[in-house]
Amino acid sequence: MRIIVTLSQLALLCAFICAPAFAQTPKNTKKKEDNVQKIILQLGTEGAYPPFSYYNAKSELKGFDIDLGNALCARMKYDCEWQVYDWQNLTHALSTKKIQAIISSKTLETSISKSFFSTTPYYKPYYVVAHQHDTHFTSTTLTDLISTNIGVLKGTQESTFMHNTYKGSRIKQYAQLETAYYALSRREIDFLVIDYAVVSPWLAAKGDGRCCIFKPFNELNAASIPPIKIWIHEEASLVQSAMSSAITAMKEDGELLKIAQKYNIQPEFIINNQAAPYN
Repeated sequence: MRIIVTLSQLALLCAFICAPAFAQTPKNTKKKEDNVQKIILQLGTEGAYPPFSYYNAKSELKGFDIDLGNALCARMKYDCEWQVYDWQNLTHALSTKKIQAIISSKTLETSISKSFFSTTPYYKPYYVVAHQHDTHFTSTTLTDLISTNIGVLKGTQESTFMHNTYKGSRIKQYAQLETAYYALSRREIDFLVIDYAVVSPWLAAKGDGRCCIFKPFNELNAASIPPIKIWIHEEASLVQSAMSSAITAMKEDGELLKIAQKYNIQPEFIINNQAAPYN
């Protein structure tokens, strides 16, 4: 038996059969759009290292490192979230992939930093020794500081330097910055080796900081301690390239310097594309 279908009947048949298929297209497209995975970058910082990262009176995370990270994410068009860890646990969080990058303007011990990728450098600490007003010494050489009590922040390259170089001194490590400040103000240590940008606000503030002054630590500044970089997990290598490019762009258009000035960090400590810092 032969079935003859006219054009009008074919069109009517298609209306019933084809229309549902076409009707699904916008819905499926919308579903795919809803399932688009945005890149969310987990950034780790310390939150207790002013002016680089700290909580203000409103419990908001602020600081040079925070503004830097947010600016980089905006340039890379990534959504970023901050996670706060104490210094000793930051590297563990990175190695276990809880975060993809560490943005903290502290030096990372060489033995640990070899485990991660890093960006182009952006900051160079200028080390000083903070001490009581009535602590008299001629220089910061090994001879002048022998048999003294010297405080350093734990897990940093300056800590390694002091242990390896100033073996005649008693080196005391502190996990928290505030604990180190307390020890200095209470004369539990004679000197505190610290970045000038970190200690200068404390020295100028009312309270314990009024106890002390500082002297440049020329021996440490002349040592081959690498500048500050952003540390990145090896599986986030694409982020390394994107961040380095964004840092370079921030140097070129002046945004990095503007962030530094906002937190009273001297421009000579910011590594630009033309010259090394404080040379």
